[in-house]
Amino acid sequence: MQTLEELHVHVAAEEKIAEASLNVLGRDKSGWTALHVAADSGSLKAAKELLAEAELLQIVTSLVEAVIECDDRTALHLAAKQGHEDIVGLLHAYSSDIFLAKINEMVWSPLFLAALGGHVKVVEALLARSPACLERSTHWVGSTALRAAAGGGHVQLVEVLLAHKPELLEREGSHALEQAAREGRDGVVELLLAKDWCYNPLRPYHGALELAAHYGHVRVVELLLQRPTFPVGVALQAAVSACQARVVDLLLTLRPELLNETMLGFTVEALRRRDREVLRILVLHMAHIACLETLEIIINGLLQSDHLLAVLKDQCDELLDVLLEFQPLLQHKPNSNSLLSVVAGYSNVKNVEKVLTLQPEALRGGRYGPFVKAYIKDNEEVMKFLAWKLPINDSAWRFSQGLVPMFTSLFNEVTEPLRLTLPKELFGIVSSYIIAEKGSKEDPDEDEDEDQPPKKKLHV
Repeated sequence: MQTLEELHVHVAAEEKIAEASLNVLGRDKSGWTALHVAADSGSLKAAKELLAEAELLQIVTSLVEAVIECDDRTALHLAAKQGHEDIVGLLHAYSSDIFLAKINEMVWSPLFLAALGGHVKVVEALLARSPACLERSTHWVGSTALRAAAGGGHVQLVEVLLAHKPELLEREGSHALEQAAREGRDGVVELLLAKDWCYNPLRPYHGALELAAHYGHVRVVELLLQRPTFPVGVALQAAVSACQARVVDLLLTLRPELLNETMLGFTVEALRRRDREVLRILVLHMAHIACLETLEIIINGLLQSDHLLAVLKDQCDELLDVLLEFQPLLQHKPNSNSLLSVVAGYSNVKNVEKVLTLQPEALRGGRYGPFVKAYIKDNEEVMKFLAWKLPINDSAWRFSQGLVPMFTSLFNEVTEPLRLTLPKELFGIVSSYIIAEKGSKEDPDEDEDEDQPPKKKLHV
């Protein structure tokens, strides 16, 4: 039972055929003959009538071989593309072997178009009449009927093509597998892998696993990981670059050997992409790295990464929150290159407080690295905040040797703001140090000019 819409389409096609059939070889404004319209719409009755009339006029060959001027398609091309098996068989009966060989060498051959649409019966009919058409059915971009069927996920059609010509697997299997993996056709991938065949080792960096990972086809990745020959490192890089969090998780779960120094590059890439989910998955898996030396390499590289600094400068707090879940990073020995130091130099007070909450020992034991970093990077807001957090103890001499020289220029330029900002004990040490510095400068044995400001001494 035809729907109303289908009936309207059919009636429109019949009217178009009737109009064009006034002259069997006549064409409409698009350059289509009546046979083109009948083949495209699936009107077997109209096609038979047109061919019978053309036979009486002895113009059958001209009608069957007539092409649409803009793309060189014949009625057989249109019928194959739409999957009209009966019309394909009818047109085959009126076609010569020379004509069939000619159209199979076209950019869009009938077999290729039928395979692209997944029309199994039409493909079987075409192969039955012209077995050699499978050899010549190649699109201008290099795609073939097998690759078209694989990319479309037509499992039954792939089986038909391989049964017709088994050597296609060795010749085109790699390309077909890659096409299926790219499009996420897990049924075709499973079929090809079951043929006791693997990817082409001559093209390891354009393999199926990499394509499946890049486009986020989890099931296909899972199937391909059953073959140890695929390059998983390249696949992980592709998944991270494409922000495919589920694939990243799957690869790291099934292939724990990836948890090595290369994780630094993947983590930096996730920061560059500003992808919170991928970064979280990488952090969760890196927490299971048992080798302390490997962790040290990853953490040191991460803290020196320009992309981490960019994240802090741009105040991407959600990414910093993910990094704060990485316990080895928080347990990293505090120094001038610690997480707190990097945050103090490039971020804000809010994030400094976050790190201090999770890493309170970062300022203990006379560690002034974060304060120094804030001073060097002119992060005055963080510097003033940390001034109240610094440990002031009896070893004032060590403290003055480490930090007070930095305050000298500030004291000379903004005495009142500094007095209001710093704790009294710290300001007292600063004042004592500056007085001592002035006294040393007044010493006639000194060669320094009194007008020169005191030099910064960063002995931390």
